[in-house]
Amino acid sequence: SSIGGVLRHCQVDADELINFVHDLPLEDYPSTDPRLAEALSSLPGRKFVFTNAPARYAWQALRVLGVDRYFDGIFDIFFGELEGKPSPRVYEKVLAALGRPAETCWLVDDSLANLLPAKALGCRTVWITPDGKSPPVYVDHTIRHLIELCDTVRRPLLQEEK
Repeated sequence: SSIGGVLRHCQVDADELINFVHDLPLEDYPSTDPRLAEALSSLPGRKFVFTNAPARYAWQALRVLGVDRYFDGIFDIFFGELEGKPSPRVYEKVLAALGRPAETCWLVDDSLANLLPAKALGCRTVWITPDGKSPPVYVDHTIRHLIELCDTVRRPLLQEEK
């Protein structure tokens, strides 16, 4: 990652750098969307955020969006000991912390690079792509917006649809 490179090659404090990079006025950007809260509340199972940002920032973003109560926890850059997505080791560490087989876990992401390691471990993958591009074979589902996730959970895999 970019932050990993800076930390390896420059004399900076990791906590200070990561917190500085994520010091943004989030309340100026996103807004609450009742459809998102409704979608998240109707999804079965536990929900976690897996992010290359610090947990403090992720919780702040969830609060601004009005959906923090629907998440059970956050796996952040510090959980990964400054190694983040798409490092397969971090995915393995998250799965171990969840104590669940990969086949029962879903990763929803807008980055194809982040979905590939999840699929290699056996997770179901959902790609958020607003422009509706054709997905690569390691993507199980595509959605244009997170509010579509509830319907996606009930759909068969893309390969089964063909």
